[in-house]
Amino acid sequence: MSSHSDAPTKSKSFECPPEQKPLAVLEYPFSLFSLNRTEMDNEGDEVNSVGQSSSLDTVEVEGYQVRPELESIVRKFIIKHGDVFENCTVSTMIFRSMLLEMICDIISDLQDKNLYEITENKLHRMIGLANDMKDMKVNIEWLQLRLEEILEARQILNQSSMLKEKKHISKKIIETVKRELEECVEEKNAVAAKFQILCDKETACKESLARAEDEYAKISQTFTDATSKVRQFANCSLANGLL
Repeated sequence: MSSHSDAPTKSKSFECPPEQKPLAVLEYPFSLFSLNRTEMDNEGDEVNSVGQSSSLDTVEVEGYQVRPELESIVRKFIIKHGDVFENCTVSTMIFRSMLLEMICDIISDLQDKNLYEITENKLHRMIGLANDMKDMKVNIEWLQLRLEEILEARQILNQSSMLKEKKHISKKIIETVKRELEECVEEKNAVAAKFQILCDKETACKESLARAEDEYAKISQTFTDATSKVRQFANCSLANGLL
């Protein structure tokens, strides 16, 4: 064989492009994709050796090897949610333990931070991790839903300053329109009062006119009668017709 064939062939490790790496890579020391690859490539004694080396700094809880600081959360988690890995595509306990730690890390983060402290980026990473595990048939829909609800609340909180400004502007508009409305009502009432005065005056004028016209008619009739009588004697002898 040539020297080229004797040289050990260096296998290429699979590396996701940065934009395609699972979200777990951004927050945790391993990705869920590499977890599946490792489980398929490492069987038997190799997996056991990993479990033995990791057990030195872990505690066992219901068969899972987890970090000591997560023991309390893991126990409460198992009591509350039971076996979330019942249908999981990851079969070995060492890797299920890793997934369980990641779930409990998320819960621990949610316990330690309030809505003002947790960031949208962190919530997006948590949701991405939950989606990855959901694809692996881990029963964590409840956690995914809670994370999405928290993210929605956090986004609303981020918009609160803008909403406060809009609220302030809206309140100012309401106050301005209220003042304008009050002025309109006052002006309308003033016009209505003036209109009523004019209506009353109109009624009085009509009544006065009717009385004056009636009086005029009576006077005219009296004048006509008087004129007729005067005309009877005006141009002739007062004794006319007597003899």
